Amino acid sequence: MIIRNSSIMFVVLIVTSLVVGSCDGDKKAPIVIAGVFPVDNNDSARLRLGAIELAVKEVNESGVFDREVKVINMSPAEGKTYNAELAAENAKELHQSEDAVGVISLYSGIAKTIIEATNSARFMRYVQCSCSASAPGLNDPTLEGGDMNDTFYRTVIDDNFQGMLMTKLITYEYSWQKVGILTSDETFGQGLRNVMKEMLPDGAVVVDEVVPDGDFDIGTVEEELQAFLEYPGGLDVIILATNLKDGLVPDAVEYFLDNNYSGNLLLSDGAKSDGLLSDEMSTLIGNWISAGHIIIGTEPYTSGGKNSEAFEDAYKAEYGEDPDTYSYTAYDCVYAFAYSLLYAGKDHYTAEGVKGYMPRFKEFNRKDSEIEVGIGVEEFKDGAKTIRLGRERVNFEGASGRLLFDGAGDRPEMPMQTFTLNAEINGWKQKDIYDVYFNKILDDSACPMNSGWPCICNRSDLEECDDGVSLCTSVSTYGKFCTQECDCADLHHLSTDCPDVDEFSAHSYCELEISGDGTCFCALGECTTDADCPPGQVCDNWGSHEMDLCRPD
Repeated sequence: MIIRNSSIMFVVLIVTSLVVGSCDGDKKAPIVIAGVFPVDNNDSARLRLGAIELAVKEVNESGVFDREVKVINMSPAEGKTYNAELAAENAKELHQSEDAVGVISLYSGIAKTIIEATNSARFMRYVQCSCSASAPGLNDPTLEGGDMNDTFYRTVIDDNFQGMLMTKLITYEYSWQKVGILTSDETFGQGLRNVMKEMLPDGAVVVDEVVPDGDFDIGTVEEELQAFLEYPGGLDVIILATNLKDGLVPDAVEYFLDNNYSGNLLLSDGAKSDGLLSDEMSTLIGNWISAGHIIIGTEPYTSGGKNSEAFEDAYKAEYGEDPDTYSYTAYDCVYAFAYSLLYAGKDHYTAEGVKGYMPRFKEFNRKDSEIEVGIGVEEFKDGAKTIRLGRERVNFEGASGRLLFDGAGDRPEMPMQTFTLNAEINGWKQKDIYDVYFNKILDDSACPMNSGWPCICNRSDLEECDDGVSLCTSVSTYGKFCTQECDCADLHHLSTDCPDVDEFSAHSYCELEISGDGTCFCALGECTTDADCPPGQVCDNWGSHEMDLCRPD
């Protein structure tokens, strides 16, 4: 670990690398990726940087590049939060002193200050990939502070999607009519606040308060907080549109509940604060929820890709803990840079190489003939071979899904999800998932206590499944669900009675299927008429099967 003296404060420089010798025996200058993650005071930043380090490790282990690849992180942490201006200075320093080929960032405020730098002639070829900067307008050159040089890409959707889901929850699912918005004076909070005020029905927002960004004492904003409590007749919901999860969020929630707030709470992804999980807050919130109140949040569903589970397994194996929501998108930023450099060729492992070939992943440049590649060492080797042989381009299916940008560099679509507190109020759990059209894909209210389909369970274990639930199995491209094994002699869950077919194959005669009420049944084989089926079953073509199968009547 190297300590550098910044002009503003001491920063910790974290270097992750694996030395890879070049073919000619000469040590070549490394390929440097810059990071500006405030890991000193922010656990989410640490988890996202971990994903970047994991991707760099994989790239190096592949031996694809003839030199070392490393990420250098210069933390802009300050107090309980971060200094966005310092983050931009750190990003520029790494480009100038280390020849960083690109910079990976997180928060909208940090992304915006880096955009201010890359809008200048000096840094106009320095690409930024953000894993979680969701403020609308960052890629709009017609707006103040928007990217003008095609240097800003993000692997997460912008907050127009979050705003639309919040509007759906408020207006249709919960019918909340009197809405308050509490936000902080920073890029993310103000961006989401503006989206919500535009999307909600006229007159819905009756209290709208903005508090200062950064560290502050709760007593200095008591007047703003009191406005939510004093609204005549009470509010139906308060939206916490802020990324001050370690300061404002737990302090404000504690203030509201201590003063008998009688409405509900809707959290943005930036307000998903572990500060609400302390023993003291857990008791306070538990009593409040028991009185019939709701706390729910919204965030992108970043873990719904083809390779999300493989990433989770690799992350847990490397660090012994679960990834953060945006660890998936941070990981994909590394591969976006790596594949851009492969397209550029070995003589152009530079910022110019990244800038020239990141557009290969934009919608209008995609081809149907692209070869799909996944994550990890071997898949990266395959992708590099495909590119270097000049056969085709690659379609990278990353940790968060397909690597794809629209013409501006934004991610064009991604499912959304809601989250809430678990029963013990010591952690967060996924609630519902919505597709890109905001139709509810999965609904855990359909089966009480998370005991059956379509209730969601962990992707790799049964910790969230009730007693008697013996499987956590995939029945959808959107995830895994708690189910029960069928109790019939003709079916074994591990398909030992059907050794040559997949358990969910259209041609399996021994299948497990989950019905809408959360129970399971056994499909006992192909049929032509009801007479071919056992008593109590009928012959039907159910699901997407290519033949008629017996199922319960």
